[in-house]
Amino acid sequence: MEKLRPDIYQKSILDIHFNLLKEEGIKILLLDMDNTILKYKEKDIEDKIKQLIQALKTQFQVILFSNSSYSKVKKISLLLDIPFISRTFKPSKRGFKKVFKKYKVLPEEVAIIGDQLY
Repeated sequence: MEKLRPDIYQKSILDIHFNLLKEEGIKILLLDMDNTILKYKEKDIEDKIKQLIQALKTQFQVILFSNSSYSKVKKISLLLDIPFISRTFKPSKRGFKKVFKKYKVLPEEVAIIGDQLY
């Protein structure tokens, strides 16, 4: 379970210092959807979150990365104009391996933003 502990914890995606991730060599941001991009069971994304994601797209490859259904994740990805991977089965390695292979990156070049441990 130790591997599933976050390196950094912030209350909101808006509080993250993304420049530090860039300095650490992060190339891809995997953004969880529920309770990260939008509150669980909500359909609207706050404008400040939309603006942040647009700014992040200039520095990183930003991907919506969620356990949610294809149709739900696709709707949000279209609103944000970013690619997505749904049904990732986190914390399984399956979805992550898909990212590493498709985008030709190493695990240490990828950061996942959001998600919850129960």
